[in-house]
Formats: sequence, structure tokens, C-alpha cells
Amino acid sequence: MEVEGVEEGGPPPPEVQVNFWEMEEHTRQSIGQCYDDGVFQLAANLGAVVIDARGKRFKVNASLDEIKEKWLKERTVIFIFQDEARELSRGVKEDLIRAYEDGWAARRLFNPELRRGRVKFEGPNVVSYVAKATEVATWLAQKGTISLNLKGKDYTVTLKPWMTKQELKELKLREAENNFWIVALRVPLEAMYYVASAAEGLVGGVKYMHPPEADRTKPKLVNVKLDMEPQVRFRVEDHLMIESPSGEIWKVEIATPFSDWCRKCWWYFHTEENCPRQSSDGSPRRVWANSRLPSQQAPVQHHQGIQVEDQHVAGQVPVAPLQQQQQLRPQQQQLSQQQQLPSQQQQQPSQQQQQPSQLSHAQLNHPFDASAPSVSSPTGILEYAKMYYSDILTSRRPREEVDADLSSELDMWEDTDRSLSATDCLSLDRPFTLEELQHTLAVMAAGKCPGRDGLTVEFYRNCWDAVGPPLVEVYNKVLIEENLGELMTFGVISVLFKKGDKASIRNYRPISVLNVSYKLLAKALALRLGKILPKLVERDQGAFVQGRSIFINILTTIESIEVLREENLNMAVLLLDMEKAYNRVGWPFVLTTLRKMGFGPCFCKWVVAMYTTAKSAVQVNGHLSEAFHLSRSLRQGCPLAPLSFVLQLEVQLNRFRKHPRIRGLRISPSRECRVKALADDLFVISDNSLESMLAVKEVLAEYSQLSEALVNWNKSVYLLPQAFALCVEWGMVRVDPEKGERFLGVLVSTQSMGMAQGAVLQQKVVSKIQSWGFAGHLSLFGRAMVVNIALFSLVGFVGAVREITGSTLSQVRRLAARFVWKPRAKGQEGFVSKLAWDLATFPREQGGLGLIDPQRRNQAQLRKWLANVAMAEEKEDWVFLAERRLQREWQLSRGDDEVLVQTLFENPFILNNDGVQFSAGPEAGAFGRSWIRRGVLRISDLWSDLLGGWKPLEEFRLPLYGLRRVEENWRTLLQVILSDWQALLGPEGLDPPGTWYAPVNEQPQDVVWKLQGLSESGFRKVQEWKRVGPTGKLQLLGEKEISVWQNPPQIRVVEYRDGRNLLDSVVWVGNAPLCSLPIDPRAWGWSQGRPSTTSPACYDLVSFSTQESYKMTRNQSRTPAAVAAARWSAVLQLDLQDCTEDFEELWRVLFRIGNSYLLSYLGR
Repeated sequence: MEVEGVEEGGPPPPEVQVNFWEMEEHTRQSIGQCYDDGVFQLAANLGAVVIDARGKRFKVNASLDEIKEKWLKERTVIFIFQDEARELSRGVKEDLIRAYEDGWAARRLFNPELRRGRVKFEGPNVVSYVAKATEVATWLAQKGTISLNLKGKDYTVTLKPWMTKQELKELKLREAENNFWIVALRVPLEAMYYVASAAEGLVGGVKYMHPPEADRTKPKLVNVKLDMEPQVRFRVEDHLMIESPSGEIWKVEIATPFSDWCRKCWWYFHTEENCPRQSSDGSPRRVWANSRLPSQQAPVQHHQGIQVEDQHVAGQVPVAPLQQQQQLRPQQQQLSQQQQLPSQQQQQPSQQQQQPSQLSHAQLNHPFDASAPSVSSPTGILEYAKMYYSDILTSRRPREEVDADLSSELDMWEDTDRSLSATDCLSLDRPFTLEELQHTLAVMAAGKCPGRDGLTVEFYRNCWDAVGPPLVEVYNKVLIEENLGELMTFGVISVLFKKGDKASIRNYRPISVLNVSYKLLAKALALRLGKILPKLVERDQGAFVQGRSIFINILTTIESIEVLREENLNMAVLLLDMEKAYNRVGWPFVLTTLRKMGFGPCFCKWVVAMYTTAKSAVQVNGHLSEAFHLSRSLRQGCPLAPLSFVLQLEVQLNRFRKHPRIRGLRISPSRECRVKALADDLFVISDNSLESMLAVKEVLAEYSQLSEALVNWNKSVYLLPQAFALCVEWGMVRVDPEKGERFLGVLVSTQSMGMAQGAVLQQKVVSKIQSWGFAGHLSLFGRAMVVNIALFSLVGFVGAVREITGSTLSQVRRLAARFVWKPRAKGQEGFVSKLAWDLATFPREQGGLGLIDPQRRNQAQLRKWLANVAMAEEKEDWVFLAERRLQREWQLSRGDDEVLVQTLFENPFILNNDGVQFSAGPEAGAFGRSWIRRGVLRISDLWSDLLGGWKPLEEFRLPLYGLRRVEENWRTLLQVILSDWQALLGPEGLDPPGTWYAPVNEQPQDVVWKLQGLSESGFRKVQEWKRVGPTGKLQLLGEKEISVWQNPPQIRVVEYRDGRNLLDSVVWVGNAPLCSLPIDPRAWGWSQGRPSTTSPACYDLVSFSTQESYKMTRNQSRTPAAVAAARWSAVLQLDLQDCTEDFEELWRVLFRIGNSYLLSYLGR
């Protein structure tokens, strides 16, 4: 059919939208003809053809659609069949409506000329009735509820005014807030009896339990509906977990009014758009039957002698123009010979081979239906995998704009007070430049698998002059509301097996293989954000933040559990597993977090463009599924995803930190340890009380409701001292104290894990050695390198936070030595070491094999923690916990506050010259009672904070007036107070030049002083420095004189110098006064016992490193040179003890020329 004004085969020309409100009456007549008489209009001005990234479609006129909705609301009523009426067939339901129509017609309630209305089934139990007159629709809507009789039986029907689908959905959600319910789906027969009690125990607020069937004449036991209190909706999870006495777990799925509902298959958790029972051609089918369907060949189009398959069949994505040109060029040269171009499907296997999948086993179970059969065919496995990932990557929240402000629903962000500065915001929002993207491309790893377009990082580097400028233009056009394009945002999901049952798709990690053009934008944004992230994220988060370490959280976990065990505290440590954390995160939650933290509109637009228009397809065993849209997920494989995940998770962590009802482990008078995170691994420590634990669950439920992330309670565990039982039952498993639980690669338990951890390490080392086989292709030095890199790295990870037992290290050394000297040894077969172990640990240039001694490195790694304490920017939880344990174990006490509260009298630490306490009694010669009565009782009464020293005697003459020997007793007390206590209180007198201070109430803030000396006028002369950034680096401002010296506290500043001994940088240690530091890094260090020609006798904690500590403990009296000299002396019958330096020089020469054979021979 031809339409006037439209060219055949092309879209209609763009037109200015007509305002139909100006001709409303005529428009209403036209709409009435459609709905009343079935006469449809053909007019070009009803809308316009739109072609964009979402495809080609007809977009209707906005004003016309508003008039149509107004007309329908006036003339349409919704019939909702309730209770037993739901079981009636569609034909019977329509007959009931017609019978009711005949009833009011017979009673002549309206104009007799009115004809029957039109009926439209919106769902199995919802019918739209379009009346012929407004008064009929109004009368029906006012009825509310009617009873329709059929064969003597009444059926209840609810009547409501017509609403759009969006309005109806919003109404249901509003009603759900007041009339909340849950449905337990497909309840196992054994668990049916316990469902209501389980819901009350795990969720609470059960009001009423509906019968399990709608028709009492057809009794069933399938789904159970429970009416609940509205306030418990935040505590509802996806499953109820019920455990039998024998340990069997019954898992019951839970649906709520907020769950998606499909009107095609009449089931929850998806909509009609992503219904798993709907095939690509629109025909319904059961998904597990796909493996028995014949494969369909993609249709082929013929154009100018070239045979090309339809690129949009089976979820394929158009090939990039540049790649298409590369593919077509060889074929275009041979068109004269009528050679056909290979189809895209024939070229795909080469690309798919570059993206191998790990899901290569024989069968796969249905991801949702346990009763469905397993599949083993490639198409069946692919369908199940696609079904699972398309479901998990689909949002469960009501449809809303991606930039919707979720804080209006539930303000979790009220505890998040960190935000970007204006400078940082502008830095993130600035448009991209060619130079910035080129630098980003340079730091991207090469040799990675390409995306769907087949273009690698190396390609972009070599062709940057051609592809760079267009990419800059595309990225910056996003800021003016343009999209990135379908191909650029397309990702291929490749699955990697983790652990567990290989037949369950849930045990695979989805990695999105993305195009370099996409990853380049994400990487550029990640580099910008990475510099700012430490300012926004607290130190409790240890992943993907510059300057943070995984070992901090591991050590905090170990020390927390040790404190609970040693002090027998009734507190629970929860190790929570977030189920598919990256894949479940909702985009509205991420964007709300960005806006609350002060991110600008440009950065948010880039995030929206990267995620909200994305499509993915699943690849399994070389087969690619149909493409599907994503409505949530931070893609694993996207460089920006980890940083975005850390930012949004900070909202939940802040909630934990500041929640008034959560009680964590008290580590100081004003500080608690409550939560730690390493990406999606959560560590929560809470008081084992209902109030605190339920508050923890409440925070998790709030976060789950808004972000859609879920805690997998079946995989989550908890630790608790043996004397206590957990006060709640959430499905978590208690950690066996003897076996322990692996947390971030280290075993943790309420008992010592030395032996268990050692057994695990030995098993890993044996497994790694077996993976190398006989290593016949490796030389002696090559095997030594394998031992260091592949074997001892396993030990070094655990050794960074825990002392490894001597027996374990001995076994590890023996296994390593056997691999070095006899790699073909089997089982417990013996071997002969040709070089003593301590000699083999010397560097190759000194005659050894360069082997690492695991025991010495373990000790060096643990010593490094003292340097970490001394040089830390702030005092972290693990430091407080370490102090607490040491104070308890060694009965330590430190700090000027503790000194000041010490009493002067009857104190066993303050003794007179005869070694006796100063008495506060009435005996002769005692002055304590009289001084106490005058208010002089504690050391704080003698100390002056203002002067930074002891108060002068003149200040005591008035309060102690009339007492005898005041001066003598005053001097005696000052002499016998412990010198260590006086050192804690602070030095007296004028400090030497070079002393650093943190002035009190100085403006601007973060200013420190360096004492230069006294000026001619007698005032102190100082250099003024300002702290720049959180690392404590200082910048010189100038010099000044201080007329009023208020005794500011001293600080520790370290001056770093370069190779020419010139000042390179100045750093303020700890950003706090010296008296507040746990350790003074200049006052303490490690001594190696005797000086060496190559290393100092002592390393202070500023210059201390693990490497230097490792070298420091080496046995210098028994070196390879000394042993070689002794052996050759015995062979040659000569005294060669003075030739050790010659041997060392020989080894250095051979090492430089690479003669490994001679180098090893000299050490034998």
C-alpha cells in the first residue's frame, strides 16, 4: 500500500508535531470511531518514524496519546475476576459480562439504543470493558464489587476505573505498601507444614494464611499466600530456608507484590519481554525442549552476487565498518570470478576460538526448575546458560528511569557524608582529549582477548592516528545526549568455573569480553576516578582503592577473632557472601550514589551511556546465544566496574558504621570495629543480641531493596566463641573451630589454625609441583626460579599475616629442595642436596642459587607490620586490636593520659629513696593526707600542659600554705617519678633546632613548624610548612617569629633525600602529634647485631623494608665464598682463606656473562 507523501521503501519525511488539543472534539470523534465501531484512521500526522540505536519504530504524537488516554478513562472499566471466578474459562467470563449487560438493558437503566460495549482481555483474570457511553462506565465504576450468578452460583467481580499499565503498576505498588503479602512458590510437601512458622520466624508480621487453592472443590498443595504487616517488606528475601532435623535444606521461593509477573506464562520473576518460554519467533515453548529442536539456518540475502547472512538473526551484532572492510577486501578482488564472500557465520569460529569458555562438561541442569531434565547438547546448554544470565541481569525493581532518585524511597545515603570537591568534580567532568586517550591506551594491557568487533589493543595503538580522533568525538558527543552505539557496548559473556557442582550454572563466573573501544572509555574514566577514590571511601574497604592492602582486612579479621576468643566475648563475626554481587547491582542505585557524592552531570552521562543501552550474549563451547538487553549489572571485565562497585557499596558500609543499634567490637573509648570489605567479601562483627543482629539484617535488607544485591545465606558463615549460641537463625553455617574457614585465602577460626593452615599450604605446594611434572626442560637455576615464583609465593601470601609453624616450613623447604635437586623423584623418594640450604639462599652473584628462605621471609614480613604502624597515615582498627591484645598479654599501659591520672600516694610505682610508697596515712613524717586535703593528689596536679613541664614551686605555695617542708617534699616527688613516665609526658626546656611542631589553632590548618632557633629579640624563629594531600607530604611556605609560645605538641617528620643527598621530600608521619603515634619511627628499629660493610648496624622504622629485613638475618659468617675457599683449600692443600673476595668477584663476572654451569660448579 502506498501512502501519499512517503517515498516507497523509505521513512516518511520529518514533520512538525501537530497539537491535537487544538482540535480535541474532532480527535475524540476519530478515537470513538476506532473503539466503538472498529474504524481505524490512516493519517501521516498521528506520529513519526524514528530511527536510532533502539531501532526503527513509529513514535505516536504526544498530544494525541493524551487525548486517547483521557477518552479511555471516561469510557472504560476494568473487570477483575476474584476467588473461584479466576478458574472460569475466557468464554464463560465474557458470557458473564454479556449477561450483566443484558440485565441493565432489560431494566432500561440507560438509553435503549446503546449497543454492547467492547471487551479486551488484558490478562487471564483482567478484562477491559469499553462502554458505549460515559454514563455506563461511570455507573459501573461506582459499583466497586458485583456478584454474577451462573447456574445458581455467585462469582465475585471487582470493577475499577481504567488506568494505563504504568498507572496500574504504580497503584499496585502503593497498595502493597499498606496491604503487603508474600507467596511461597512450589512449596515442597515436606516443608508445607512449616511454611507459616518459618515466615514468622525469619521475616515476622504474619497476619493471615490463605488457603492453598482458589477452588475448594479442587484441593491442592502448591503455593501459599500469606498476608503480612507492611513494615516487614524490607526483611523479605528471595527464599525461605527451612532445615530438617537431619540437615536437609528445603528452599522455598518467595514472591511479593514487587516481583515481576509474566502474563504469558503466568509466573513470577520476569515479564513478557524476557519470558523464557517465548521463542525468538514469538511462539511459546518449554525452554528445556530446545535441545531436541532442529537448528535453524539463518536466512541468506543475495545482493550483487555476494551471499551475506542476515546479521540480526540469532542475536548477532552488525560487524564494525572497519572490520567489514578488512573482511570484504580479499573477496572484492575476486568478484570477477563470481567467488562468493564467506558468510559472517563461517568467519565467527576463528573469533570464538579466541574467547574459550570453561563450561565444557557433559551436561547442565535447569537454572530454575529442579524438575526439568538436564541437557547435554550444545544448544541446550547454551539455552540454559542464556536463560540464567538474562534473568539475573534483569532488574526486579519496578520500571523506573535509570536516573531516578532512590533516596526519596528510602534514604540510605543520609549516613554518607563524603563528597567530591569542586575541583575534583571538574576534573572528572572535563571532555576527553586525544592525548589523554592515547596515554590511557598506552597503559592498557596488550595480548588480551578482543571484543565482538575483533579489534585488539595492538590494532588501536598502531592505527591511533586514524581511529583516535573519531573516538574522541564519539565519547564527547555523549555529553550532548548521544549514545555510544549498539556494537560498541555489546559484550560476550564467557563463563569461568569457580567451584562446586559443574552441572550448576550458578557455579560459574560471568566475564564480559568487551570491545577495546568500550574499554578505552571505561579505563579513562577509571584512571580519573582512581585518583579521587581514597577521598570518598573509608579505610574499611580494602579493594581497588589506591594505597589499600588486602592484608589489612585479613589481619583485622584474625585479630578480632583472637580478641573474642581470649576475652570470651559474646560477639559474632559474620563472613557474608554476596550472591553474584556485580551482576545484581541496579543502575539507579549507582547513579543515586554518584549524585549524592557530588559527581557532575558529565561523568554520570558517560556511566549511563556505557551501561543502560548495553546488550550481551552468552558464549558456551564456541556457540553464541541470542543477544538480550541488560537492565542491571556492573560488568565483570569493565575497567570502571570495580570502582563503581566500591563506591555504591560504601553506602551500605556507612550505614553499618553509623547505625545506632548495631554494637560492634569496642577498640577505643570512641571507636568500634564493625565492618570490613574487600570488594564483595563482607566481614561484619556484631554483638550477639537480637537488637544488634536485627539491625544488621535491616541494613542488609535496605541495601538489597534499593540496589538489588542479595546475601547468599547458604554460603555465608559465622564465628562465635564456643560458650555461646547465635541468637538468630538466618541459614548461616557455624564455622567448625577445628577446620576453620578460608577468608580471603587465609584460614580463620576461634582456635589456633597453625597446623590446619600448614596442612593446606603443604597440599598446595605438592599440587603445584605436580603441575610442573619432571621439569626436564628447566635448568638448575630455572627450577630455583620456579620454586621462588610458583611455590614460595603460596607461602608468602599467608606468611604476610600469620607466623607459619616450623614443621610446615621444614616440609615446604624439603619439597622445594627435592624439586630443585631431583625433579624426577616419585612419592617419598629420597634425594641428595648438592648445596646446603642456607648457602643456596644467597644470590647467584654471591655463589648461591637465589632461593628464598621461607622462614626468614616470614619473619621479615611480620616485622614489616611494626614499620606499617609507625608510618601509617592514621591509626587503623588493626593497630587498636594489636595494642589491646598486647596490653592484655603483657599487662602494658601507655599514654600521657594514663600517666597523669596516677596517684602520688600509696602507688607501688612511686617509691621514696628507701623503696617505700609515699603514705597517705596519719603516721609521723607522712605528708600525703595533708596534700590530698589541699587538692594535690595526682601527677596531673604537678604537671603543666601549657608549659610542657612541671609546675613551678610558686604555684604550690598558696594551696599548701602552712604545711611543713613543702619544697623538700615537692623535689622528692619529682625525682622519684619514673623517667619513662616523664618521657611520655614530654620533654622539658628549649628543644634543639630542627624540632617539628603542630601548632594549636593555627590558620590555615595543616600548618606545621620547624624550629630554627631563637631570634635576636628572644622569640622562637620557625619555618612554616603546609601539608599537601592525605599522604602527609609537606611544602615550605616561609619563615616567621612566634611571640607567644603555647607549647605545641611535637610531631615526627621524615626528610627523604635523593642519591646526591639533596632534599627530595618531607613527610609528616601519621599526620598526628608524636605522643599520639603508636611507635616513633625514628626512636625504634631493627639491629642485625654487628655492622656490615654493605649495610648499617640498625635500620630505623622509616627506612625499614621487608627486603632489608630479610637480608639482615642472613648468616654472614657462612657464605658460599667462605665454604668454597675451605673446600678448594682441602683439595689443593693450600691456604685459600684470604681468597674469599676473589671467589665473590669470580661469581659476579660469571653471573654477568651468564655461564650458569660454571657458576653452579664453583658452589659445589
